Amino acid sequence: MAEIHCCWKDVDRLVFFFTLCFGIGSWITINGLWVELPSIVPHVPEGWTLPSYLSVIGQIANIGPITVTLIHFFAPGKLKDTVAAYGIIGIGAISCILLSFTWDTTGYIGGSEHSVALLVLVFFTSLADCTSSVVFIPFMSVYKPVYMTALYIGEGMSGLFPGFVALGQGVGQSSCQNVTKFNQTINMTYYEMEMVYEGLNFPVRDFFFFLCGMMVISGIGFTMLNFLPHCKKEQIQPKPKSPSVVSMPYVDSTFPTPAHALRNTTNSTDISTYSVLYEDAHLDRSLSQSAQSDTTDKQDVQEENFAKLSIETKAYLLLIIGVLSFAGNGLLSSTSTYSSLPYGEKHIISPSRSVTSQIQWRA
Repeated sequence: MAEIHCCWKDVDRLVFFFTLCFGIGSWITINGLWVELPSIVPHVPEGWTLPSYLSVIGQIANIGPITVTLIHFFAPGKLKDTVAAYGIIGIGAISCILLSFTWDTTGYIGGSEHSVALLVLVFFTSLADCTSSVVFIPFMSVYKPVYMTALYIGEGMSGLFPGFVALGQGVGQSSCQNVTKFNQTINMTYYEMEMVYEGLNFPVRDFFFFLCGMMVISGIGFTMLNFLPHCKKEQIQPKPKSPSVVSMPYVDSTFPTPAHALRNTTNSTDISTYSVLYEDAHLDRSLSQSAQSDTTDKQDVQEENFAKLSIETKAYLLLIIGVLSFAGNGLLSSTSTYSSLPYGEKHIISPSRSVTSQIQWRA
């Protein structure tokens, strides 16, 4: 407990906040799209098969992280994490803007009507979100390990914020209404209960504007982490490459030594007082450098411990991560709509239809 308290005591709140904002942009576009599905599905030709399309597109978008990994492997240092992060945030923001105007635009593919604009732009948002996993974390590795927690909290909020906004939008609210229909083939009039979705508090377009705004906030947080001098103070300073180089004690030129400052002073009290102040200032500087050195040493120990793991252990860990990613991002997301449907629209309508449906024959 004391170690945890000491760890959080060294956290800079401003840097923590910027890191949290940066992490929000990792998966917010895809998470937002999933919570908005009940408002999108009634207006697209795919209907409730749309989640399956989204899952397939999301898996295809994994070409992004694969490409980044191959670039780092075959051309180390050619792809800068900063450039890649700005590209991810830019693609996500632009895709959300385009979705706000074209999400219900349809076209024909193979003789069938599809939401062409929606599916294409979902691919780009998925490409950005999937690639963020292999770009954001390496960028944060230059900061103290404690700020990785803020990044993960931001990733969690990328699903929380869209959910709250969707609830405020009134997504999924519906009611059953008795509708009169006529079948010309058999000359029959019948009544049927249908699910009617109630009006939203604000349209789908505004929801995509919200997602774009969150991507902009993520970009601002990343910019602050990348360029703000205050944030750079929390970065881990690399060790000298040559072990033969001996670092000299820090001497602050703005704080002169007692001998230099009191050159013309003969009062022993002034000399003694100034010497104490001088020693306190250098003690604070030494403690700060010592704390930073301890953080660097801890990271080196973690890297050494990981390097000591056997190939079998590393393969096992990668396999577990792959299975969890497949289950969470592929299997469950694509089948959840079908497994939940019996408890939704069909379940509500069917009993009512058997009771209230009436058939009248026309002359």
